[in-house]
Amino acid sequence: MTCGLMWIRYSEKISGTDNPALKMAFMTCFNTDKLKTFLFESTFLSKFDVPQERIEQIRALDVETMKFGFDWMKFFLP
Repeated sequence: MTCGLMWIRYSEKISGTDNPALKMAFMTCFNTDKLKTFLFESTFLSKFDVPQERIEQIRALDVETMKFGFDWMKFFLP
């Protein structure tokens, strides 16, 4: 999982403790339960096209939740 974190430190969008991007990155890396709650109890999945098979994997496995979170961070933290 470390390789998923390496690029985060180089992103210019992460700075300041009140930064929403930093909060999302922290949630993705360290709080998979909160990330799952965000994904399944918000409008996130209705706004983004996520294949049903991937949704089922995210729901079932924390490691898949983290992998999805890393992919998503690459989207919002170019």
